[in-house]
Amino acid sequence: MLELTTPLDIVYICDIVKMEGRFKVRYLIISLLVLMLVTVSGCTTTEKGATYGGLLGAGAGAIIGNQSDHALGGAAIGGLAGAAAGALIGNTMEED
Repeated sequence: MLELTTPLDIVYICDIVKMEGRFKVRYLIISLLVLMLVTVSGCTTTEKGATYGGLLGAGAGAIIGNQSDHALGGAAIGGLAGAAAGALIGNTMEED
């Protein structure tokens, strides 16, 4: 599972995204999607929900935070909120 254990991991990913050239950005997006699919293949519904929610929340938080020049903080907050919401939804789906 993709784990961002330190703030430097998030900064590294943000630096890659800032690279110029459409090829590099497309390569990064495709690589992250493949990595995400491979890492959650053996996970429970709760774990999948937390993973997808965290990734979507981090993306949304980075976009919203970028508007106020705080993309990194927005990504961190969005990722945490998304992971919590995704895990809650996934857990509810497992119980049904």
